[in-house]
Amino acid sequence: MFVASLPSRAQRAYGVGDISIQNGRLSRFFQKGSLKMLRPKRDANDVVLINTSGGLTGGDDFKFSALIGEGSELTVTTQAAERVYQSTDGAANVINNIEISADAHCSWIPQETIIYNHGHLARALNVNIEKRGKFLGVETLVFGRHAMGETIDKINLSDRWHITYDNSPAYIEQLKIESPEQLSSPFGFAGAKAMSNLVYIGEDAKHKLEPIRSILEKVSTLGAASAWNNNLVIRLLGHDARILRQDLITILRALNNKPIPQVWRS
Repeated sequence: MFVASLPSRAQRAYGVGDISIQNGRLSRFFQKGSLKMLRPKRDANDVVLINTSGGLTGGDDFKFSALIGEGSELTVTTQAAERVYQSTDGAANVINNIEISADAHCSWIPQETIIYNHGHLARALNVNIEKRGKFLGVETLVFGRHAMGETIDKINLSDRWHITYDNSPAYIEQLKIESPEQLSSPFGFAGAKAMSNLVYIGEDAKHKLEPIRSILEKVSTLGAASAWNNNLVIRLLGHDARILRQDLITILRALNNKPIPQVWRS
């Protein structure tokens, strides 16, 4: 009798994406594995990332790179919310690298990352901006599946931002969550079910602070904004991920002065 032997380690997902825009035109478009990229016909400056494996779990490995040449624009988003499933085999690793030339603009606005109970994610966003370049970045985290009444008793998250502007450090931060107490503590997330971190870097950053603060006074999500040098940073905490999403869209429209990608509205 033949008995098939099972692998000691389950197959993991792997994906690479690399895109370059030069002189307003696509000059490089490379994709491999479970990371796919789409460019909607109506939005020539948009690229939509798709994880065809359906989510992230321990041992998965994804890397995305973008180069936006002088005078060019690129908006990067995702087809849907990313899901970080329960892990029994270490972290899912995600690295995103972006190079922005002078007088170029990149908007990094993926949809939410939903972390399931016992999820484990190690993610890094590295951005290098030349002088006169502009960058708008957002990452939204949702803690658990609220519609299913999921309770988080363990997650492991490392989310690192490293941004340089004109060859100098502009914004460096590492968020680490290793216990549910961090989510419930008044000195942590105070029981919030979702959070957004927005960073805008450009020579006009300080002029956007007061308009954003006016918006934060009107929306229902708890938020705050600060500006220094060429940086504008906005934090949002919400007890309802759907309401936070709508408030986030209002803020993105004010910061970007352009339509939100169609996938956000579908």
